[in-house]
Amino acid sequence: MKRLWWVPFVATVLGAMTVSQVVDAGHDCAASQCYTRCEQACPGYTLKKKKIYERQSQTCTKTVYDSVCEEQKITCYKNVVETRYKECKYTVRKPVYETVMKEHRYTVCKPVRETTIKECRYTVRNPVYETIIKEHRYTVCKPVRETTIKEYRYTVCKPVRETIEKEVCYTEYKRVEETRYREVCKTKCVPVNYTKTVRQDCGQWVTESTKCPDRVVTHTVRDPGTWVYDPCKCKCVYVPGECRKVEKVIPGKVICRKVWKPNIVEKQIQCVRYERKVERSKVPYTVCKIVPVVKKKMVQQTICRWVKEECVKKVPVTTCRYVKEERVKKIPVKVCRWVTEERVKKVPVTTCRWVKEECVKKVPVKVCRWVTEERVKKVPYCVTKKVPYETTRKVVRRVPRQVQYEVVRCVPRIVCVKVPCKHRCCRRHSCCDESTSYSTSGNDAIFSNQAPARLLPTPAPAGADSAL
Repeated sequence: MKRLWWVPFVATVLGAMTVSQVVDAGHDCAASQCYTRCEQACPGYTLKKKKIYERQSQTCTKTVYDSVCEEQKITCYKNVVETRYKECKYTVRKPVYETVMKEHRYTVCKPVRETTIKECRYTVRNPVYETIIKEHRYTVCKPVRETTIKEYRYTVCKPVRETIEKEVCYTEYKRVEETRYREVCKTKCVPVNYTKTVRQDCGQWVTESTKCPDRVVTHTVRDPGTWVYDPCKCKCVYVPGECRKVEKVIPGKVICRKVWKPNIVEKQIQCVRYERKVERSKVPYTVCKIVPVVKKKMVQQTICRWVKEECVKKVPVTTCRYVKEERVKKIPVKVCRWVTEERVKKVPVTTCRWVKEECVKKVPVKVCRWVTEERVKKVPYCVTKKVPYETTRKVVRRVPRQVQYEVVRCVPRIVCVKVPCKHRCCRRHSCCDESTSYSTSGNDAIFSNQAPARLLPTPAPAGADSAL
């Protein structure tokens, strides 16, 4: 449809051309008749009709539809899987065990013990203790102290004080004010305009679909077992079935994801930056400083000097010396000797012999019988139900608006042109007056009977494709 926008214009032009040809044919016939009459009546000049086209512009209005996105709330349904349970009856064979008493005969060997007394002789060594006195000699050192007097000489320093006058210099400080100048810097921010290129991402989200490959899952399945009677245990034993591996193919899923497709666009933007401008100026300030002044004064001063003096004192000194002395002491010593002695004791000896005896005991024996029992179990199953929920989607609505555009058309007009003739004619002919009324301006005559306008196609305005 977008490519056929020129069809209505072509149809309009063809219709206008057809009408203009018919009108032109009529005017040509009238012109030829007039020319023949004028040629017969006016030997000086002849009037010849000429058709010209003038362009006229016309403003037209058409309806253009714009697409507007609006948010609309809709109710959707989603499937929710719910688990329910149903009762399933099945039959079970369970064993019932009964205990039966049986007599069991067996032989037992009982021990018979006999005790006899025997004499046992053995030798014992007894200790005999005796006390003996021994002499022990040892040496002792005794201290002997003697006191003597000795002279001790030492030197002592005694202080001697004297008062003298002395000239002393001291410093005094005076406060003096002084004016100085310092340089102060002030910073001002001046705006500066500049142009900067900014890269902006005007991309969009694109949906990509990815299909996952199929995967094979292997799991182990056990065949149903059977009950087999075991003669050794006197009961039925459950024998499980064989295990085998089963492969199952799980189809892959299609995953849809949003991928951002970038579209970098460079834009020129006007920016303002502030530059710092430093201004310097001198500012006076007052400085207070302290100036030292040296002065002299007389001060009385006490001087102390030390004088040495020798002294003597008597000190008693005690001297100790050791004198050796031999002593004797008696020490009792205990001596042990062993005496052998023979003894007799009676020892009981127990003899054991085995005697056979036959016994009878009752042994409980378990007997198994199978009883059929009906049971009920709950089997889960899934039920799918639809649950409503609200969601928002964007709906495209077409809004009409009026657009003006210009159409240029060609309007034909008939012009009478004077052509010199061999014969002279001084009057207007009735054929020209009857068919057309003209005005002579120069050599041409413009007639008032106009043919229908011929429309020329113009380029389609913006938005015409979308409207068609």
